[in-house]
Amino acid sequence: MTSKTFSVFIFLSLGSCAESRLRKGEHTGTVQADCNFPVENAATSTCDYDAILTATGCEKSTFWSHLGVDTLEDAEAEVRELCQDAFAASEIFPFEKVTNKGRQFDLEFFNGGGKLNNNEIESQTLIEQTERLRAVAENVLSSKIISWPDDLPSLNQADSCSSQVATCCWVADKFDVGEGTCESSTGCIDEEPLDNTDVCSVDMSKSTRASRVRRGLALYPGDSEGAVNCHGFVWSEGDEAFKGNALFHLAMQKGFMQNGYVRNVPGAPMCGCIENMPVVSKAGCSKTISYQTWKLSLEDDRLKLVLVDLKLAFEDCDEDLADHYAGRFGTSVDSYITGECDDSYAASAAGYRRASRTWTPIIGTEDLQHDQTITEEKLRSIVNADPDHLKIIRRRCKNCVTSHRDIYYKRLTPIPDDVNLINILTEYWYQMDGNMWHTDFEIYSLYEDAVESKNAWEFCNFDDKNVGFPRDCGPDHHIGGQWNTIPGPLLGSSNQYGKRHVAFYVED
Repeated sequence: MTSKTFSVFIFLSLGSCAESRLRKGEHTGTVQADCNFPVENAATSTCDYDAILTATGCEKSTFWSHLGVDTLEDAEAEVRELCQDAFAASEIFPFEKVTNKGRQFDLEFFNGGGKLNNNEIESQTLIEQTERLRAVAENVLSSKIISWPDDLPSLNQADSCSSQVATCCWVADKFDVGEGTCESSTGCIDEEPLDNTDVCSVDMSKSTRASRVRRGLALYPGDSEGAVNCHGFVWSEGDEAFKGNALFHLAMQKGFMQNGYVRNVPGAPMCGCIENMPVVSKAGCSKTISYQTWKLSLEDDRLKLVLVDLKLAFEDCDEDLADHYAGRFGTSVDSYITGECDDSYAASAAGYRRASRTWTPIIGTEDLQHDQTITEEKLRSIVNADPDHLKIIRRRCKNCVTSHRDIYYKRLTPIPDDVNLINILTEYWYQMDGNMWHTDFEIYSLYEDAVESKNAWEFCNFDDKNVGFPRDCGPDHHIGGQWNTIPGPLLGSSNQYGKRHVAFYVED
């Protein structure tokens, strides 16, 4: 037996023992003989309405009275809130303590770089490189809730994660453990993982920190990407509290420690919410098994939950991640896990072609200087020429923050004769009849989004003296200081121009 095979046997045997122990105690709830409180050591596999009702031993009407509700919908919501509060009150292990090396280290790791993913000049064995990770796996993973690293862009729930799926896609095998071609105990450079998927494409705009470009598209016809291994997990109400644990298991334990898998598909994170990851044909799947012990008591006749003990384990779903998702939610993630790649699309899209559209300057300042040669009447005639396809207006800003360097104002209605849009954009950003947000116009970060009317900006404000476009509007929240005033400056000021190097254009 080779060292690689021996390592696999050890890891799987330990995992199977832990999982079998959990299965022996796995059930919805321990049925009580009566409905007397407190209930000590009530055992459940989830924290939800059905499990907690069973654990109390109460009749439904009595249970609802202890919740202070009179409908099933309200009862389920109240138990959901009680569970969330109980989990939050338990001992939480912050994800940043997993490596304890700071946000930048974690960011590099999940993007596929840094010391753990690369083979350093002074090579270390897997045991030497994972001392702290092994301590977390042995002492924290199965017994404490690990928080979710929301501060990492590829895993930020405010920007993505709406599908409630996270995946890792690895392109290299670094150590002689698990499945892969590396046979060096001190690390390999370019050995391959077990190939379990076909990479279709990577949309680099979905994760700009990992790709280090604002947007771009990588296509992988045939097997041009080489060996790639993708694996993921799904969470819903029953196991959402443990998704940080599932992430550690997937990325650090299963991916790195058990298989030696490292590095990312170019242009994408190594691990992230599925919305930020490569589009692939298939992906492996893990699921979380939990065993929870509760103390149920009453305070002022209202139910109170305290988590007394927690045991977690992880096992393979025995099906593709997309099939597992469909079984849990009744919907699909076929935009991200396709079943197979459409190579005809990749073959026809031979890289980026030079855009056929051009932009006519309206007015610009300083480094983007353009004298105003288009009158309001001319702009109105250009934008309104085809009422079914109104022309888009673009603003460039040399020294703005990244989100505001190139943005697009799209009319939803023709510009009325009594609206001076040039004045509105340059120094009078007011909401008025003919310039009503969501009614007459939207703002977009990308031209393609403006054309397709998707991903419109979610925050906008108006009506501040002679502040011009776009005041504090932003893709999803208030972003100040990116406005312009042309010819400026602000009323009553000698030097407040907002952003100075600004130009407006209209689509030809």
